[in-house]
Amino acid sequence: MFPELCLVVDLSMRETADKMHISYNTARNHMARITEKSGFGSQSELVRIASDLAARVPSSLS
Repeated sequence: MFPELCLVVDLSMRETADKMHISYNTARNHMARITEKSGFGSQSELVRIASDLAARVPSSLS
């Protein structure tokens, strides 16, 4: 699971790292790189957009 998707389902960064079996710092680095490469201005903007998109997925697909 990608760090930003875990955050969309209301897991903290530490909970996300635990779920992914990676260190907290690795999870933070993943989020920073994803945010940078996606062109979003901030991690919170990326998470907001991911949340908006996740809300549009039909429940039968999630």
